Amino acid sequence: MVAAGLVLAAMMPWAANSVAAATAIRWQNYEEGLAAARAGEKKVYLYFRAPNCTYCRDMEEKTFIDGEVIAYLNKHFVPVKIDVMTDQKVAMQYRVSAVPNSFFLTDTATTIAGRPGFIPSDLLLNILRYLHTDSYEKMSFADFLKANE
Repeated sequence: MVAAGLVLAAMMPWAANSVAAATAIRWQNYEEGLAAARAGEKKVYLYFRAPNCTYCRDMEEKTFIDGEVIAYLNKHFVPVKIDVMTDQKVAMQYRVSAVPNSFFLTDTATTIAGRPGFIPSDLLLNILRYLHTDSYEKMSFADFLKANE
């Protein structure tokens, strides 16, 4: 009985870490993210943030904890988080003047679209689906939403 209890106790930290890993966005830095996108032929989601940004905190505490957003981002995109305070060069490259700010890139790092400001989870999920399915090449976002009601 004691041995079984020790085995379960020993397994619990590992199990907790697996659950946490499965329910979190797998953020990468800019260079790693672009390389992973090229290798995996996935689009890139760039999220620009700052530590003292209230709306960034809202994105992180509301949007990026949504299970559907996490699963979709991790499966179909390479998520890249960029702190504008520590990676000013990349922020300048995308002309980010306010945060939060989101950019969506092809697997070859060509910008598809950008959207400044807080994005609620339901809207972000629709944007991700629109871009992942390449619907942006054949219809407007409004038409995509109507077709997927």
